[in-house]
Amino acid sequence: MSGPSSWETAARACTLFFTAYMLYISVRSGMGSWKGADGSTLFGWHPFCMSLGFGIISVEAVRAIQRRRSASTNVQMHSSLNDCAIVLCMIGLYAIYSRKEDLGKPHFTSWHAWAGMMTLAGFLLNAAHGTLRTMRLLGGNVNKSSQTLQWIWVSQFHRIAGVLSHIVGTFALVLGLYSAWGIATLGTPIATVLSAMVAVGEIAILASVKFGGSMRDAGAMSHPSVTLKGDIEGRSLLQTADESGPQALELGSVDCT
Repeated sequence: MSGPSSWETAARACTLFFTAYMLYISVRSGMGSWKGADGSTLFGWHPFCMSLGFGIISVEAVRAIQRRRSASTNVQMHSSLNDCAIVLCMIGLYAIYSRKEDLGKPHFTSWHAWAGMMTLAGFLLNAAHGTLRTMRLLGGNVNKSSQTLQWIWVSQFHRIAGVLSHIVGTFALVLGLYSAWGIATLGTPIATVLSAMVAVGEIAILASVKFGGSMRDAGAMSHPSVTLKGDIEGRSLLQTADESGPQALELGSVDCT
């Protein structure tokens, strides 16, 4: 298995540096405790949670599903990381909402705020879609009687919604860096460098997303040599093929739509 390319390594380094720097700035802005009304420190949790959720965890969620492991493990890691990102972003939203309530300021008065809300809504929509597909309650292989989860499936809608959410999330992060707080705290030069790092990290991961794929793409992406066998009591089995033999995907009851 070949290692990551120089471009991918550089992109990941940008993502890590951006997140680490924003976490440092957030702590410096006041995160000694969860206060409010009006003990301050609430605001520091907003850039902390948003940078951690949208800046790196959601990006690693995309990478997780592309790693060469068993397909079900990939999807479970992808789902868990995205869920973690959503929880962090909801905490970050609550922090800034409560802070503005303490100060008596109006909500959602900037493009940054609206882009952030659109991003969170997109992630929630896609998480709900993924959950319904995994539970066999949506898609071409609906099976309400089955008690097993179907982790392996391919959906154009899921991919497109995810990419659009990441794009809008990138704009939200950049707009936050250029907000009044961002310029006052970071300065324009650092805000520009961090924005470039966010863009590089997102472009690198989104450029790797394939559209118009099939279960053959999903299997090849998850493992260099796999055979997908049919359903036994509603349970989709992934079996590793002989490395000397041809790669094959024999589609049983696994949903490919």
